[in-house]
Amino acid sequence: MNLEELRDRYVAFQMDGHPDLTEFLDRVVAGDFGPVSPELLAEFLDSVEADIVGNMETMAAANPDLAARKDEALAAQLEWLRRIREKYVARR
Repeated sequence: MNLEELRDRYVAFQMDGHPDLTEFLDRVVAGDFGPVSPELLAEFLDSVEADIVGNMETMAAANPDLAARKDEALAAQLEWLRRIREKYVARR
């Protein structure tokens, strides 16, 4: 499996009514989608982080009310992703 395939699986998982990233990652590490290396999982989480940062920056640029809270919200999201990396990547 490569990054594009893993991202496609995540999108399909979300479209099937499962928007929770941790639920998807639980299934990934359980092997439900085939073997996924820790390196690929880290690369996937890097891409998720890039998506989150890009989306937050776009929303803040379009809405001044959100711009004032962007740094705080972004810090919270990055901390959440750090904990996810610890749980799903560092333990493997």
